[in-house]
Amino acid sequence: AFTGANANKEGLFEAARGGTLFLDEINSIPHHLQSKLLRAIQNKKIRKVGGTEEFEVDVRIVAASNQNLEMLVKEGAFREDLFYRLSVITIDIPPLKQRPEDILPLAQYFISQEMDGDEFPVMDNAVLAILQNYTWPGNVRELQNVIQHCMTFMKDGKITKETLPSKLIVSYEENPGAQNAALTGEFEKGKSLKAFLRAKEKEYLKNVINTMGGDKVKAAQELDISLATLYRKLPEEKQD
Repeated sequence: AFTGANANKEGLFEAARGGTLFLDEINSIPHHLQSKLLRAIQNKKIRKVGGTEEFEVDVRIVAASNQNLEMLVKEGAFREDLFYRLSVITIDIPPLKQRPEDILPLAQYFISQEMDGDEFPVMDNAVLAILQNYTWPGNVRELQNVIQHCMTFMKDGKITKETLPSKLIVSYEENPGAQNAALTGEFEKGKSLKAFLRAKEKEYLKNVINTMGGDKVKAAQELDISLATLYRKLPEEKQD
């Protein structure tokens, strides 16, 4: 218990009773609280803060982590029994730098979240090229922060290179390979932006493979993606 604890206040497990409770960044939960979470999942019972009575709860747990939980288990930072309790079904999502095709739809979503009834802003091709060639060490959350930055500094409903944080521009300008792969192309009636981006991505991937003498392992290393990701993006190459 703690000062101000109220046993009558509804907690998250109670609020989610009969439904799903999403626990984001579960890797950040302190070790002493992991045991309490494990107990709640195993026994399907909770005790309110400041209370003595136990209550039954029927909750489906969905957890997300921005770190490798298996590695944290080996390091002793995450309980092994809790890890296996949570790992009934696992979905591994590659980092954003391995999913350039997701950058535009994610950016559009974050833009829509920042809009306040205004017209949807226009994004320059130069901005998209920079976004797609950035390494995104902060993953999706960093992209969200970048979009918020752009929306704050944009003028006349346009997201231009000047609205980007300087670190993205510097990273792009220091990478000649990224500039050579910048998006170019004439307007084609009936061709969506998504189709255009896919075609450009395939073109770039094939150019890298050719540059590496057809060695797909080296190409994947140069692209900083897994071989499986390369084959997923170019399934026809898997037949070679």
